[in-house]
Amino acid sequence: DHMGNVDVFSQQIYSLITIFTLIILFLSCLYATSQQEKLFSPLWLIFIGVMLDFGANAIAYFASNAYNAGENISFYVFTELSFSLFAMIFMVMAAMHFLIAGSTYVWVCISLGILGLFAVGLFVYLFPDGDIINNMRQIFPMAGSVCLSIGLWSETSGRHKSGFTIFALLMSVMSFYMVLIFLKNLLP
Repeated sequence: DHMGNVDVFSQQIYSLITIFTLIILFLSCLYATSQQEKLFSPLWLIFIGVMLDFGANAIAYFASNAYNAGENISFYVFTELSFSLFAMIFMVMAAMHFLIAGSTYVWVCISLGILGLFAVGLFVYLFPDGDIINNMRQIFPMAGSVCLSIGLWSETSGRHKSGFTIFALLMSVMSFYMVLIFLKNLLP
């Protein structure tokens, strides 16, 4: 499962609610970063990560429809996993922004992205393996959520600690839930 759910696209009302929520998140990012550099602001990195995850869910929905129609879905799966990978990377970049000073985290994330794209291409095209692909679908969002939770907890003693604490708590609960789902799916 992704951070969201592919079912969000199956009913129009869920899609509208999700799009409305993303617009609110976008406006919140504009407001909160109005006096800051926007390019590497952690809020914008989180927003981009959420948007990429939303895109991965949309691609998974279209892949499901293509699969049901009997079409080859390798490109859909590659694109979906790539979006999910980059969503994770943006979440990790936001977390590392809180944890590491300087621009070192950008190189770590670029390396992570290259390695992840290699793995996605390997298991979608060269050695297709549905189990590994399904694990990637769960691991990428889970890793992004866990890293973001850790980064947010590191900010709970500074300025705006109540906001960071609430966000860190919510991300931790979501991360814990994602880990439980992942472990449940691993067991026979």
